[in-house]
Amino acid sequence: MRSTVSSFRRSPSSRFFSEQGWTPACAEEGPYRRFSHGDLHLYQGDFFAAWQLEQRYRLVYDRASLIALPAPLRLQYAQQLARMVVEGGEILLVTVEYQPDPQREPPFSVSELEVRRLFEPHFAVTVLGRQREGDHPRVASGQLSYFDEVCYRLVRRANKTLPPLI
Repeated sequence: MRSTVSSFRRSPSSRFFSEQGWTPACAEEGPYRRFSHGDLHLYQGDFFAAWQLEQRYRLVYDRASLIALPAPLRLQYAQQLARMVVEGGEILLVTVEYQPDPQREPPFSVSELEVRRLFEPHFAVTVLGRQREGDHPRVASGQLSYFDEVCYRLVRRANKTLPPLI
């Protein structure tokens, strides 16, 4: 089933394809809407239902997913990634860290210690870099004393028993 161009224009994937100058094919695949151009396929839908696609990935880029999740969902997210990434596959993960405060909405601070706790059972974790965002609005307003972006490289370890789907 093909979706309409108007529904594509409202999707989060539209900007990516527009920046490339591409017009993707749009189709429904299980619980997802798939946008494709050549060998590139972007899936839009509930990440926690991704097991239904029965696909494994070599490369994953996460700039805003982990930090958008409240703490109770982060372990489930990390385990889902462990199921989806092939042995030797890599994740480029970008998180934010700031002094703990009662932040009740994203982006949530996720410390290096938490990243290691979540991912080291199935991934080798390397910090690639840390950048202090001194002009972040919450730093400028005095709400926070610092706001760091931290970039990690996660490499999927040899096959290890994964926990059952939650």
